[in-house]
Amino acid sequence: MKIEERIEKLKKVYLATEISEQEINKRWQDLEMLLGEQNRRDYAPIFMRSFAILSLVLLCMGGLVAFAQAAKPGEILYPVKVLSENTVKKVKQVAPIFIESKKIEKKIEEQQENKISSSSAKKEEDKKELEQKKHEDEVKGIEVERKESQSESEKKDNLEKPTIIEVHVSEAIHRDSQEKKEEIKIDSTEKPESSDVKKD
Repeated sequence: MKIEERIEKLKKVYLATEISEQEINKRWQDLEMLLGEQNRRDYAPIFMRSFAILSLVLLCMGGLVAFAQAAKPGEILYPVKVLSENTVKKVKQVAPIFIESKKIEKKIEEQQENKISSSSAKKEEDKKELEQKKHEDEVKGIEVERKESQSESEKKDNLEKPTIIEVHVSEAIHRDSQEKKEEIKIDSTEKPESSDVKKD
């Protein structure tokens, strides 16, 4: 009973204590680090053992094939010799095809890279052309504005300055008005005489 009473007492103390959120988070992080270290396995020894075993097997097989090259028909290692010769023949048949396929793949990759580089170069050229056209358009716009302002100022000047036709017309009107005035003067001077003639 003492143990159960002690557990109850610890339980009451545990429930009575208040822990801040920061302390809880810290304790969880500490626990997570401890658990992470326990679960982590070191794979280096397994890899080293596997590599050693594989190397040993390949070395033994290579030695066996080398000894089999001296074997004659009917001996124990002769089937190994035949098998190794057949394998070498197949590899020699397949190797050029494999090499050619690699060369073709490399050429295709180079062509694609060239296309990409040429397309990127073309994009750069297009971008430069657009910038140049934009600059030319801006220059043309400035020239057009300048010409428009010049034409507007010329129009104002022209409105202020009469044209040759206007000058001739105004001179002709002025002459006509002068001649009419003179005719009126002449008529007015002649009328009294004519009035005298009527009186007679």
